[in-house]
Amino acid sequence: MIRKGEKEDGQQIVKLKLNNWKLTYKNIFPNEYLDKMTYSDEIEKFITNYDKRNIIVYEENNEILGYCYYGDAKEAREKNIGEIYAIYVHNDYQRRHIGEKLIKEALTNLLKHNNKVILWCAKDNYKAIKFYHKIGFENFMEKEVYIEQKPITEIGLVFDLKNNFKYKISRYTSCLQKNNTIAVYSNFDLMFLKNETVKWFNKIKDKKNMELIPYEFIQYLINKEVLELD
Repeated sequence: MIRKGEKEDGQQIVKLKLNNWKLTYKNIFPNEYLDKMTYSDEIEKFITNYDKRNIIVYEENNEILGYCYYGDAKEAREKNIGEIYAIYVHNDYQRRHIGEKLIKEALTNLLKHNNKVILWCAKDNYKAIKFYHKIGFENFMEKEVYIEQKPITEIGLVFDLKNNFKYKISRYTSCLQKNNTIAVYSNFDLMFLKNETVKWFNKIKDKKNMELIPYEFIQYLINKEVLELD
């Protein structure tokens, strides 16, 4: 299950991070950098940064198999941009859709208040980039960072609320259209859409011309749990 990460989860998260980094970035980051990563340093970072980000974890039988950090974009030049800072899954539990569940949960929470969500990934981490593209992220820029004086190219990826068709009507939602009114029942809420909002709602259902729909309307439906990521 997915739940909010707590300070007490730090030990498991740090162990997962160290094991994951030393395998994933073995041929991407300098070996001396990976060798210098220690449990005590990473625990200190986790505690220091705990209140500066949202944390969610995927847990089974009291064992954390994956985690995700997210919050406001750190370097955004425009408003209403969220960012996924990190997402990792236990090496022994890959291909079980854990990462997909975590990133969709983070996206859903971020898109309630943001128009776009960005993340950064090492360009040579082909497996991760392929995963993000599958979720609906698109490349938008590259930048170079230095780790132990070695240049590393990072790709910025963005999930745009309007230019993405990865939505569907929630399985907990029912709707009925009569003439120019749609009645929508979701999460014990009954709402009525009329006039222009009827056109927007039908465009979302048909996954057509979503770029013409205001961000606020899509966010309204996400907040009301009418929409979920497909």
